[in-house]
Amino acid sequence: MVFGSCPVSWAQKSTAQAWDDEWHEITGQIQLGPSGGRDAAQALDAQALILPDDRDPADVVARRLGALLEYYRKTGLLPATKLDEFISLYASLAPQVKSVPVSDAGSRIRLFNSACSMRRTMMFANRNLDFDNLVCMLEQPGESRIVEQNTAAFPGHVAGGGPIIITGFKTSPSISKPLENVAVTSGPFQGNSINDRKFSGLDLSFNGRQLHFAATTNTDCFHLFKFDMTSGRLAQLTDGMHDDMDPCQLPSGRIVFSSTRRGGIGRCLLTPQSLTYTLHSMDEDGSDIIPISYHETNDWHPSVNHQGMLVYCRWDYFDRSWATAHHLFLCFPDGRDPRNWHGNYPLPYEVMPDGITPDQYGQLTGAVIEEGQTQGRFLKEDVDMDLRAIPNSQNYTATAVGHHQGFSGSLIMLDINTPDDGMMSQVKRITPLYHFPESEDWRGPTPKAYGTCWPLSEDLYLCNYYWGLYLLDRFGNRELIYDPGGGPHRVRDPFPLRSRTTPPVIDTHTFQGRRASLAEHKPATLGVLDCRITDSIPRPLPADVKIKWLRIIQIIPQLLTRIDTATTQYMGFADESTGRLPLGIVPVEEDGSVYCEAPVGKALYFQLLDENGMAIHSMRSVTYVHPGENLTCVGCHESKWKATPSVARPLAFKRPPSKIMPEVPGGAVPFNFHRLVEWPLFQTQCLPCHQQRKKGLQDMSYAAVAKFNLAFGYTGTPFNFPDRQAQAPHTRDQSLDRYQVGGSRTTPGRTGARASGIWLALSTLPAHKELMANLPKDDLRRLTLWLDMNSNELCWESDDLGVINAQRKGEVSWPGIDVTPWNPTGTEYLGSDDAAPSAVPAAHMTVRSFPVSHNELRWNPATDAESGIGCYRIYRNNELLCMVPDTQYLDRAIVAGTTYSYEISAVDRTGKEGAKTPAVLTAVARNPASVEPER
Repeated sequence: MVFGSCPVSWAQKSTAQAWDDEWHEITGQIQLGPSGGRDAAQALDAQALILPDDRDPADVVARRLGALLEYYRKTGLLPATKLDEFISLYASLAPQVKSVPVSDAGSRIRLFNSACSMRRTMMFANRNLDFDNLVCMLEQPGESRIVEQNTAAFPGHVAGGGPIIITGFKTSPSISKPLENVAVTSGPFQGNSINDRKFSGLDLSFNGRQLHFAATTNTDCFHLFKFDMTSGRLAQLTDGMHDDMDPCQLPSGRIVFSSTRRGGIGRCLLTPQSLTYTLHSMDEDGSDIIPISYHETNDWHPSVNHQGMLVYCRWDYFDRSWATAHHLFLCFPDGRDPRNWHGNYPLPYEVMPDGITPDQYGQLTGAVIEEGQTQGRFLKEDVDMDLRAIPNSQNYTATAVGHHQGFSGSLIMLDINTPDDGMMSQVKRITPLYHFPESEDWRGPTPKAYGTCWPLSEDLYLCNYYWGLYLLDRFGNRELIYDPGGGPHRVRDPFPLRSRTTPPVIDTHTFQGRRASLAEHKPATLGVLDCRITDSIPRPLPADVKIKWLRIIQIIPQLLTRIDTATTQYMGFADESTGRLPLGIVPVEEDGSVYCEAPVGKALYFQLLDENGMAIHSMRSVTYVHPGENLTCVGCHESKWKATPSVARPLAFKRPPSKIMPEVPGGAVPFNFHRLVEWPLFQTQCLPCHQQRKKGLQDMSYAAVAKFNLAFGYTGTPFNFPDRQAQAPHTRDQSLDRYQVGGSRTTPGRTGARASGIWLALSTLPAHKELMANLPKDDLRRLTLWLDMNSNELCWESDDLGVINAQRKGEVSWPGIDVTPWNPTGTEYLGSDDAAPSAVPAAHMTVRSFPVSHNELRWNPATDAESGIGCYRIYRNNELLCMVPDTQYLDRAIVAGTTYSYEISAVDRTGKEGAKTPAVLTAVARNPASVEPER
């Protein structure tokens, strides 16, 4: 290996200093009393706790040393001669520790140091330490939020650091910087040094020869680099104005990383650097970059497990509180089939007991679980970072950290083969005396001490402790490897500097980048064997309701660059609700099966609908489908810990995939409240009746209609709730303990329109019976669609208030991410299509003017024998007005008495446009008093 050998000149902490610090650390822990409660019940090993007989640190270290000796006796991880030597030494030491009085402080400290010295020799003699060198990264310290920590964006984060090599770490460690005096040998920054830049993340290739990491060049954007330690070549792999972070080599040689390339702004934004980071993949030379995740928030720290699958942390808080889910996800290396196996649905699953009525939504439940806590995230760790598969085990190590508090916290072990109980059934605390940051702040100070664990076995770990790198075991024994003793950088991401077993290569089954043009690329599909199969959490699907449709909804990533009490309400009444597009519906067969064309490259969630189009059950997570992927599920929230039920060949799979059908004519894609329900329904049919009867709402604007006691449609506590800050610190979390909105799962049969006050009033009040009997089915479907989709006002957010106001006028406005207006459903067409679609039949096109100052356009569909129709373009006065996926449009942005010329053309699924069909209309508002006011 070739690398610079200049020693690092930081003031290193000595072994004696580390022991002295440990004496004071354990003394403080003993003063808090013996461990009990959650710590004792959830500890990986009781020896890592403080026990009733522990009088001082000498007792603790001697006890843990004895546990380590017994462990070696059982496992054979020490040579027999060394084991006999340690048994003899311990037999001499242990009686002295018991007999020397605690009041003899000097003798007790000498015994403590003797025990630590013996411990150090014993730990470094472990057969699992069959390597001599380590590679690590010197990164910025700090306790910022995850995104700012990763990108070194907060004050106090400084340049410099980078990879270091620790040679001879078990005897006389020597520290060197492999990039010292090395210039970039290829890429846009060729010829320059990056030693004075910022660094983040480290990965070591399976052959132990290449380092992959992120660093800045002449901007604050992070790019990926590869350093070959054999040749000394430093290659820049990525460039541009996007952050590329967290490189991880796949068994195939490709590199997965987290990047802002797809676009989107981070939810819960605090700084301009808070962008959305999702998983991407590239060849090992930096070419063929493709997105493999279309999640709407962040994906962090990918690694590869023993089966060759990707393991990573996803921030998943769609229609839920921001702090309930930053946990382990698994997917195939090409990004297919992302599934959560731990922590995504913490208690409470629901807060919707029988008898709760819409006027009670948003009130505190009053429910508590264990030790006076409120429900939700306070029963478990907040975030799982640095997930690593443990050698010769099915378990993982992770760092339990806080959403707002950086990369350091407490180390845990995850057993995803145990069913998740929404609390701690899958979790054991490796460092139980260090509580979980943020989620356990109510228990007292939570030092952010441990992080970036590299497991050598289920019992032995390399990890960072505060600024340094240490060797830690399950019993709480900890020994210094290298600690810079404070300063600008912290030692993170340790790897044994050697080759390691390469996991199996899993075949790629998506068709992106270079693979897009392969002959075997077929359109993506989505299949469900039986959507009635669920895990019955929080309760089974209603037995008396027939499932008829599956609704497919796209989530639009946030595009605002600032978050405050005004902007969080742009989307709707919900606190930090997400934008969404209802792409359409597909049929559910009698046996519960679904098989349909799939939208690709979009964050999606699904709802089960009854025959009237009302949601029975809804996801509170998202998934996505890649080009050419065939995504198949057993059911909806099916159990991962039970055998797949025996299912005969599903009916849906006996036919070609269903096409996604628009749910209502016009107004849904792109969605906004004003196009969908306000003017077609509330202003034209509801308000005149209310005014005539002088009963009911006399204002049917969004602000009046979308209040929590009238419609279920918010995820958290709105900022203007007066009791939000009045709660105790651990009950202040948004929506975790409030009726109807607080659960991590929807309540089957009691969600969306079915649980709303509006639908309750329509279906029960005598005055509405006539309306319900005569209301067109399309209008009812509009209402249920709006209520089921979180009762939002807008489709998407923007810094441009013109975009916000245009949507509030009912105008069509397409988001700038993950949407193709000429193919809004995003389904794939593959093949040649030389002919443009037919023109819209002029004889079947109608344009009508309505009293409330809108023009209604209807037309028969055009045809395209090859790829099919993707959408229709509507031109007004020779200018493109909008694109719609179906054959109806309501134009509300008109002035009474003005002549408008409309033309309509069809666009096929390859983007080819057919001829335009003209029509002319003079719009006259027959009731000026009801004309929509300016907004």
